[in-house]
Amino acid sequence: MLTEEQISNLPVAPENSKAAAGKDTVLYVAETSDPIEWILVGGQKNVPISEKADSLDATDKSALYSIKVPGMHSWSIGYDGLWVKENKGVNILRTLFLSNKPALIRVEYADGSYRQGWASITAMSDSNDVAAIQTLKITFEGYGALSDMISTTIASIVTPTVS
Repeated sequence: MLTEEQISNLPVAPENSKAAAGKDTVLYVAETSDPIEWILVGGQKNVPISEKADSLDATDKSALYSIKVPGMHSWSIGYDGLWVKENKGVNILRTLFLSNKPALIRVEYADGSYRQGWASITAMSDSNDVAAIQTLKITFEGYGALSDMISTTIASIVTPTVS
């Protein structure tokens, strides 16, 4: 067995990777508005953000190839996770879904930076295969713009309380 001193003298690998582990990216939903209190949505496996622009055809008869230009922009998040019984975050989202109200959501990264915005919840579905763990899928579609990346070192809002 090593002593504390021997352990503290062991070599340490340099931290030079710019990569971030996906397991450290999490989704929160706002429970209150003043101040904003963020609640973790439980059971998360994946919360990819998708951003796109409509493709508009700007081709005229003189063109040999079609010409496409970007139109209106939109964003969505496809939550994929385990079904967690009595999870407060999921319960808030289900309530908002059933009442047709948008949710204020935040995707937060390991370094504390985040993106957030209002989103309509357009789908909620579970899977309960006999040979698998029960899962939940939720589709969020942007209700206005998604913020740019906000760093906690220069954040202009109050630091959220997460429970």
